[in-house]
Amino acid sequence: MIFNSLGLAPYESQYKQNSFFFTTDTGAIYEIYFTDGSSYFDDSVGFAPYSAMMGFRPTQEDQERKFDPRVAVTVARHIFEFLEDERNTLIFVCDPHDERQTQRGRLFNLWFLRFGFSEFFKKIDLGNNDVVLSFMFRHSSPFNEEIEGALPDVRRKCD
Repeated sequence: MIFNSLGLAPYESQYKQNSFFFTTDTGAIYEIYFTDGSSYFDDSVGFAPYSAMMGFRPTQEDQERKFDPRVAVTVARHIFEFLEDERNTLIFVCDPHDERQTQRGRLFNLWFLRFGFSEFFKKIDLGNNDVVLSFMFRHSSPFNEEIEGALPDVRRKCD
C-alpha cells in the first residue's frame, strides 16, 4: 500500500468518539480527527457533504515527542483511507496557536511527496501567513471542477 513506501508499519489505531488514537513505542499518544468541513464552502456546492477537516495532535502537551517516522506512516494511512472514497475532499488546516503553522504546512507537503500521494490525489494549497490550509481530493473525483471553482471563495474567506 501507499503508506508502506518507507517500509514501516503504521501504529495500530483505535477509533473513539469520532477520532483515531494511537500510542507510539515511546508511549506518546496521538489523536487523528476528521470533522465536518462543509462550512468552508457555499451550501450550493455538491461536494460539501463529502468534505472533512483533518488534524492530528498529541493528547498531552507536555508529553515527550521524539522523531518517529511511524507517526507519519500512521497519519498517511488514515488520509489514504479517508480519500479512498473518490467523492471525499480533505481539508488540512495548520493550527496557528503556537505560530508554527508554516512548519506544519511544510511537513504536510513533505509527507504528500514522500508517500507518493500525488499519484492518486490532487493537493491545492491556500491561505496566507496566518492561515495555512491544503485541500486534497482524488484525481478521479466527480467534483474535481466544482472543487477547483469553489477555492477562490475559500481563499477570500482566509484573507
